[in-house]
Amino acid sequence: MLNKGQHDDSDVKIFTSSASVDNEADDFILIAEQLEAQRANGNIDKAKLLGEKLALLTPENEPVKSLIGKTDIAPNILYQIRVLMVFAMHTTIHNSLHLPMLYSTAVNSMYDKLIKNSPGFYDNISDGVAFTFYSLALRKGFDTQQHIGERFAMLCSKEGNQEVVELGASIYKLITEKVVEEISGLKFAE
Repeated sequence: MLNKGQHDDSDVKIFTSSASVDNEADDFILIAEQLEAQRANGNIDKAKLLGEKLALLTPENEPVKSLIGKTDIAPNILYQIRVLMVFAMHTTIHNSLHLPMLYSTAVNSMYDKLIKNSPGFYDNISDGVAFTFYSLALRKGFDTQQHIGERFAMLCSKEGNQEVVELGASIYKLITEKVVEEISGLKFAE
């Protein structure tokens, strides 16, 4: 028995297109074939290696250590340097490895290594607040390094401090170049 305002919909048929099911199956097969091809040419292993290598970069080791120069940097600024480094790695991998499966493999490998080696750090960055600020800086589209440096200074509670802005901009540039260099050195197959 139907209540007032309800309608009997037992005669309504749900239409499913066999064409859409076929397209999904074709897409799945294409992805599987691409994955197999990337495994066979060694790109999947290279992407994993890339992520693992990048996860080992910290402000305490080269090349960032030389860039910073000082040894008495406050822990909150060292933390922000590392966050910026991870952001730069993530975005450069995304911009440089154009196949989503390679990009995802490299980034996931990097984060897996971070979780293993620095679980507290990973937990702190996983909320993505700093990444949001940096992403907004990238969207401005011009003088990216300067905008990244400004966001870095803000996150360090040093907004307007030109020395900190320049440090952030330099770190972003250095890490971006380092990731491109690592990708080039791995010689991903086309």
